[in-house]
Amino acid sequence: MKNGENGLVYDIHKVSSASVARGTPINTKVIGKYDSPKHVILKNSKIDYNLQKTYLILGAMIPKTPKGSLFIEYLEGKGHGHLDSQLRCAYRFTIIFADMFNFTIKVKRASSSGYLKPYSSNWSGVTGMMQRKEIDISNAAMVYSVPRHPVIDSGLAASKFRQFFLFRHPSGAGHQINVYLAPLDYLVWISILLVSLLAAFIFYVIFIYEKKLDGGDANPFTTSILIVVGALAQQGVDTAPSFHSRIGYFFFLLLAFFCFQFYSAQIVGSLLAPEPRTITNLKRLRMSSLKMVLEDVPTSTPMFNISNNDDAVELYLKRVRGKEVFMKTVEDGILKVKEGGYAFFTFIDYAYDVAKKMLSTEEIDELQEIPIFHKDQSENIYLPVQKHSPFKEPIRIGMLRITEAGIKDYWMNLWTAKPPIGDLSFWKFAVVDWNRFKSLFYFLCMGLAFSLILFIGEIIVARYVDKATKGLLTEDEK
Repeated sequence: MKNGENGLVYDIHKVSSASVARGTPINTKVIGKYDSPKHVILKNSKIDYNLQKTYLILGAMIPKTPKGSLFIEYLEGKGHGHLDSQLRCAYRFTIIFADMFNFTIKVKRASSSGYLKPYSSNWSGVTGMMQRKEIDISNAAMVYSVPRHPVIDSGLAASKFRQFFLFRHPSGAGHQINVYLAPLDYLVWISILLVSLLAAFIFYVIFIYEKKLDGGDANPFTTSILIVVGALAQQGVDTAPSFHSRIGYFFFLLLAFFCFQFYSAQIVGSLLAPEPRTITNLKRLRMSSLKMVLEDVPTSTPMFNISNNDDAVELYLKRVRGKEVFMKTVEDGILKVKEGGYAFFTFIDYAYDVAKKMLSTEEIDELQEIPIFHKDQSENIYLPVQKHSPFKEPIRIGMLRITEAGIKDYWMNLWTAKPPIGDLSFWKFAVVDWNRFKSLFYFLCMGLAFSLILFIGEIIVARYVDKATKGLLTEDEK
């Protein structure tokens, strides 16, 4: 209080503390002056996020601590590659924020991010600890789903969700129905068939006319069919057609030549090109013959519903629920992937580390991954804070600052595993496998069966004609 021109002048003080319960000192600060009811002067002061050694209780989520490791050392990122990489990276962010805003951390362990208990409004895991005001922040970077909104606040996006399906793409899944029909469109095949029938008919008419004029023993029907088939097969026939029939034969042979070039080029190209991969999303994964195995972590089964992805929910209902097969370790899951015929649902970063060690070059080339979220809508995961927490703004501002400075990208690149890459110099022969070749046997069997049927038909007709002829001769003798 001071004396002014208009009388007494009072200082306006702001008394604040981020959290008395967490040891934040009570601060007083002059923010303005007051000398009459109509004359108040306030200062524009900067917001001070110095938390003055306030201790925050951090719910450290680590599902399992590897054997031979201390919990706090493992949490700080010592050893074990990219195992629990997102959780340990998020913990690193909180350490950076502690230095940035001058607060300390007390760690309280949690085993899961937390899920709503059946027939209750209470939560388990980290979310439940925040609901009970036991912790302030957490490294349990989680999907900020709608059911969690009344319980927690978000401290801005930390990273993308990295739980994927990993499998070796089946070798036969990319094959088309018939590789020998695939090079040309069905409309092209139909047009070639119609043109071939028309050409055979024209040649048949020409040969009948020539036989009447010149005679000869050649069968017009058989000759016309052989000419058409020989032209399509680029073989020709041992016939000496007339000049006018040669003109038609030349242009038909030219058509067959270009069709053969397109056809053979496509066949060779399909052998040299990498095999197409058709299992590229959750819907096709559900329709495949692959068996589903899950990593034994708390997020494996609930994540299908949290994803808000209809394909993920349908995959869970039809292929996973009631048939859950959990792998105790990522190594066990990668062994299933190596065996083939299995899709392993896991956190992809550490799975990449294991795959690089356990899979061969050829097996790595066959690896395929499918995210639980759509690629164009990859779900963000957030650092959660307690609902209406006074520490929400420091966490958000800290995330913005480390993003602008490139610190976030540095740590994310460090904790994000690179996909295994096969040997780029590895070269292998273009092998024609059974899936590509079997249609030829089907075609051969069909031709032999048709020939056999015609042969049997000829025998039956010959016997019938023979009997009829003998009957007529017997009647003539009588």
